[in-house]
Amino acid sequence: MSAPFAAPAGLNSPNRSCALPNAALFASGSPSSALSLRGMTLELWLILIYIVAATVGDLKVAKLSVQVGGVPVFFTDITLVVLLVTSFIRWPARFLYWASEGTGAGLVGRGVWLLCLLAMVYFACAVPEYHLYAMRDLAIFGYSLFFPLTYFALRGREDATRLLRYFVYSGVVLALLVLVQFALSGRRGHAGLGLIAAATRYSAMPSAGGRSGLGGMVLLLTNDDDAAFAMFALAALSAYIMLDRKRRAFHILCATACFFALATSASRAGVVGLVLASGLTFICMGRRYRGRYSLFAATCVMAVVMAPVLPGAMPGSELLRGLRISVMSALGGPSVDSDSEFRIIRWRYATDLWLERPILGVGFGREIVPAGLVDANEGRGDYNVGMPHNTFLFLAARTGIIGLGLVLFCWLDVFKGLLGSFRRIRGPDELAVMNILIAMFGFAMFVLFFERPVTNAAFWIAMAVGARLTAYEGASSVR
Repeated sequence: MSAPFAAPAGLNSPNRSCALPNAALFASGSPSSALSLRGMTLELWLILIYIVAATVGDLKVAKLSVQVGGVPVFFTDITLVVLLVTSFIRWPARFLYWASEGTGAGLVGRGVWLLCLLAMVYFACAVPEYHLYAMRDLAIFGYSLFFPLTYFALRGREDATRLLRYFVYSGVVLALLVLVQFALSGRRGHAGLGLIAAATRYSAMPSAGGRSGLGGMVLLLTNDDDAAFAMFALAALSAYIMLDRKRRAFHILCATACFFALATSASRAGVVGLVLASGLTFICMGRRYRGRYSLFAATCVMAVVMAPVLPGAMPGSELLRGLRISVMSALGGPSVDSDSEFRIIRWRYATDLWLERPILGVGFGREIVPAGLVDANEGRGDYNVGMPHNTFLFLAARTGIIGLGLVLFCWLDVFKGLLGSFRRIRGPDELAVMNILIAMFGFAMFVLFFERPVTNAAFWIAMAVGARLTAYEGASSVR
């Protein structure tokens, strides 16, 4: 094996804890150590800038694009191309080695390689008929390239932890911006920050006075995906609150901001994701921490349960009522929130389409949801027009069990590795990434996840961080 593929010192031994001598110091140092930018390579700068911009800018950044020959090239696409070129120039042999054989980026790297080959075949078959829509689906699957490129860029645990912390704290910044926007948009004649638009959601839940009908009407965000990265940050912060004693107060404040930001969007997907992450955290915690975590979770649940009887003038009461709608919507579906009905209808169409060709799927470009179900706003040339709002059904309809199986295999492999690593070293970063990945799983069941460039890319970057934390295992848990 040539030099570019040589593993860092310590990785070839059974005990990899010596891979990075300063790993434990990095994990338990001052808050600024986790965010230090010293020694950053160009590839890491590109990934880090993308993570911060995509997290804080969220859907606004996702829609930034330039036209190349009439084809929109989005911010995520531009970043991926620049990262590909940069990685190829710096490490041509390593990149070509993976591109030709699928090796060099672990087992998940091989899975991504197969997924990309599958996407190229489907694209070649679909592009003569579906053109732009075939290119759209190719891009959705092609964002998986962020995994090997990030995997190669992360030189050790310090790089992986740095990227993870920026991901989480950028989600906190987004949460703060969302809360400022929410507060300003409630003032008459004030447009807010222009990040998101105010809207209302109606629920059949009774109001505080016991009346039915529109008693559950609250001021919310237009799109319940707007606070997605704040929700992922909240899932990760629960790990830091439990295991990072030195910065516990700071992380509780961050989690509070993310909690209320989630409430502004009343996202049922966010609620499901957080429930899964909370369950995982409870299971992973030992007896010493389960009581503390149960108290923390019970406080949040009680605030939501008591929302209908809180005084309207009480700060945060409106947000808590919105979050209660999300919880009831996740439990009751259309019976309490008519907004969920359109998802169920789309899921039926997507499932029927998948069952036409369950093994291979129907391929790229083909319409998943009939045009009659697409409203005028969605049909204005948007990137994700006519999607089923369930990423797993989207993958199954497009590429059948083969494509869906590859994605789930990659997801499970990284998760399994992180779980094993956490059991050995009790590291907060391992649990934080697991929480992010399982929250993303719940989120993907209800919304456009892979179908949106920024969340798609963020998933594969988080997967690479998790894979590298496992490979460069060495930090002790933070007490």
